[in-house]
This record gives sequence, structure tokens and C-alpha cells, in this order.
Amino acid sequence: MFRLFVLQFLCTYLVQETLAQWIVGQEVRTSSGVLKGHGAKSYPDVSEYLGVRFGQSTEGSNRFMPPVPYNSTATVEAVDWGSGCPQGFPVPAFLSALLPPQSEDCLFVNVWAKPQVGEKKKAVLVWIYGGAFIGGDSRSTLTNGASLANNQDIIVVSLNYRINLFGFPNAPTLTQANPGLLDQRLAIEWVRDNIAAFGGDPSRIVIYGQSAGSMSVDDYAFAWVKDPIVNGFILSSGTALMGRGEPRKPREVAAANWYALSQKLDCGGQETGGATVKCVQGKPWKDVQSAMSSIGVGFGPISDNNTLFEDVYERAKKGEFIKKPLLVGNNQNETMIAEGEDGSPAFNVMDCGAAETAKARALHNVPVWRYHFANNWPGTVRGAGINGDISQVFGGGVDGFSKLFQTAWAAFIKDPENGLSKLGWPKYDPTGNTLVRIGRDGVTATDFPKSNTYDSACRLKL
Repeated sequence: MFRLFVLQFLCTYLVQETLAQWIVGQEVRTSSGVLKGHGAKSYPDVSEYLGVRFGQSTEGSNRFMPPVPYNSTATVEAVDWGSGCPQGFPVPAFLSALLPPQSEDCLFVNVWAKPQVGEKKKAVLVWIYGGAFIGGDSRSTLTNGASLANNQDIIVVSLNYRINLFGFPNAPTLTQANPGLLDQRLAIEWVRDNIAAFGGDPSRIVIYGQSAGSMSVDDYAFAWVKDPIVNGFILSSGTALMGRGEPRKPREVAAANWYALSQKLDCGGQETGGATVKCVQGKPWKDVQSAMSSIGVGFGPISDNNTLFEDVYERAKKGEFIKKPLLVGNNQNETMIAEGEDGSPAFNVMDCGAAETAKARALHNVPVWRYHFANNWPGTVRGAGINGDISQVFGGGVDGFSKLFQTAWAAFIKDPENGLSKLGWPKYDPTGNTLVRIGRDGVTATDFPKSNTYDSACRLKL
């Protein structure tokens, strides 16, 4: 026992000594190899590690399957972005040189850290992109993590995951219906296992997503109750309850979509059954992408009662989710198409999802805060649109809304239980004045109107 204690002490001591003498971009030993990074372009004191593999290639027999962890001891120049996963539509040849590369070898994370200053064991933010489960990848300049790492003394990690057909094949014979969600979980496991080498604290991980990424984050809260890993959640414009209690895509529709695709690729239809999967796995991914685009149907998450649950409303009512603090909200004009006759905000499904989700947490005494980014022109309801909040969180962070958002988000990430309360943000109470409205009439400030201010058109079930 004494020898084990000494060994643990020495390991901790060596890690802390390494961090104290940190050189920007220095080599970091991880399960993915020895990573050599560089200084971030706009923040040269931030160490940036790009294109770090956490999963093996998803091509061939790995296509449509749960991800396989990647392990290596090789030295890796982690200075360039990895390829994005195949998008939901083919890219015309004349545009291919202008857009990020795509490949089935796409399971990468990116890390931004500044361990030479601040806390010795920093809180960690893991970012999951949106894109309607059709498109997107982690290399977007809009969500580069260097600013947050530089300004707020946290570590930022972004990840790739499979989308559209490649992440959500909808094949009825597969036991794991949503490998794209399992990609996200594997990346979070990678963070847990490796982030200490960058100066991070694996017990202080918060996951944050927008749109489809936000729905994924909330799905995670229901799927991984027995092994959470994470310490908090941030949802922007998407929740697990936005499907109004129904599967996001009925199984019979999902199966029909799969067989339409398999027939298009000359792999047979329903009569061929499970053999269609192996056949489609053998096709070039670009042919699969083209077939998916040509049949004109969507492929997204379906309820498998493993990563996504049909009875999610019942689970929410019973509190069958990870009971860790939550920050949830949305932008004013994401899905509005008109103003009400009295000038009131029109129906915004994002508000309804946030209301349901915040209430579910509050009913089970989970610390929850709900925000609404207005940023409207004075006298009108026209305000912040899609990605409005995201652009501020990942913005310069020096002044204006970006400083307000970064300060609040960092407070939550560092201390999910109390950080926002210390800023004066009230915990959400569906019957109180606890909605945190940001930017009313375009003013860089918060106010706290009635919690249901934007919910009048919602058909709430909880």
C-alpha cells in the first residue's frame, strides 16, 4: 500500500513539474502517440494540437459500426486539421479544393491549452458541433478554442463524429443504430484518459454542443447515467426533448430509407436483409454519399434504447438522467418566421425545448440555468439568429457580448454547481423570474424576466 502511495505521489509530482516548465507546443505523451503541437495563430501562448486521432478509420468493415479506439506510441506532428467525416452531399469538383477534405478516416480531436499559467489542473470544455446531423466538422473558424483557452484559463477540446448515413445508417439489422453518438462518447473517454498531460483535470469535464451537437449532449445525459465521466452540460439550441416524446425518426421510415439506399447501390432491398449492410460497406464512400444524396431522404439518429430512447419524456419525468448541472438556452430568432400581431415573439421551437429540459432538471433539484440571447433591435423582436451565442462564446472575449458570454461560460465550466450563482444568475424556476435574458434591446447586460416569457406558444408536456 505504501509503495502504491509513493508511486502515485511521484507520478503527480512529475506531471506538475512538467507543467510548471511548459514550452508552447511541447511534446505530450498520449494514448494516440507523442504529440508535437505549436502555438495557436492568434494566441501564440496557447498550445494547439490539431488532428489527434482517437478512433481508427471508419472505412470498410468499420463503416456503420461502433468506433474502434486508436492507440499508438509514434511521434505525431499535431499541427494540421484532420479530415472531416463525409458530409451529406457530394462536393462538386470545382469546389473541392476550397472546402475542407472529407474522409472516413476522420475521428480526430483538437486541443487548446495554456498550462504554463493559471490553475495547475484546469477545467475542460469539450465542444460538439451541430449541422442537423447532416454536415459539419470540428475545424470551423467560428468555434476555434484558442480564445477561450487564452482568456479563461480552461482547456478546450473539439471532436469529429460521423454524421448523416455514415453515423446514423438506419439499417434495421444493426444492433447499434447510432455509431455517430458512440464516436462522441469515445472522444470523451479519450479526454478523460489523456487531458491531465495537457494540464487538465479529468474530473472537471463539461460537454457543450449547438443544434444537433446540443441534442447529442442531452442524449448523452440520458444514455450514460451509470458512467457519466462529465461534470456538467451546456446546451445551445437543441435538447433531447425537442422531438415531443416521439422517436426522431420512426423505425419503419428509417428502415425504408436504408433499403432505398441499398437498392440504389445494387445491394438489394428488404428481402436481402442484413446482407445489405456488408454489401454497402464494400462500396466506395463517395458512391455511398452520391446514392444518399440522390434518393432525397435524410439519415439521422433513431431510438435504439441504448444511445437514444423512445420513452425520453418518461425518463425525464422520473429523473433518469445524469444529475449534473446544466446551462441551457437559445437565440431569439433561430426559428421565428413572423412576429405576433401584438409585436410579441413568434413561435420558436428552441425556446420550447429549453423550457422542457430546464423544467425537468429543476423538478429533480439539479442545478440548472436557462438563458435567452435576445440582442434585438429596440422596439422589435428581431434579434440574435442561429449561432449568435456561439460566435460570442468563441469570439475575442475582450469586450461586449463576447466578454459577457465567455465570463459566464467559464464560470460554469470551472464550477458547474455555483459559478453562475456567483455572477448573480438565478437558478431556473419555471414559476419565477429566473430566465437569464442577455442583450435586451441590444444592450450588453442581463435581466431576469418571467421564466415563461418566450413559451406562450409551446405545448409543454412536463
